[in-house]
Amino acid sequence: MPTVTRSDCTQVDLKETVSIEYNGSEFTGKLTQVHIDFNACRGINNRNNDLWAYMASMYYQGKITPEQFGQAGRIITNEGCDHATRYEINKQGLKPGYDHDIDEWTVSTLPPSLVIIL
Repeated sequence: MPTVTRSDCTQVDLKETVSIEYNGSEFTGKLTQVHIDFNACRGINNRNNDLWAYMASMYYQGKITPEQFGQAGRIITNEGCDHATRYEINKQGLKPGYDHDIDEWTVSTLPPSLVIIL
């Protein structure tokens, strides 16, 4: 999973108006109005519009488990992405860098027409 150092968080507040009619034998309902507000999520320590702070708020309120909060912390990290990148590379059995064999190098020289003297 790619990691990030910060992520915005948007909360959707929805108001719906419904019209319900009864004709003597059955009810019918119809959505008559929808109002949507997009607001910044409210995180801990007045850190609004911050997904990690919002997840922390949900954790302290008991709305998410420690495992869920830990998973969010592995994706949204304030320590930079180097540790998470190394973890993912190692998990896939990859090795960063290139291991070259000097014996396979070819020695070449520039022709005199390409040499620039300053």
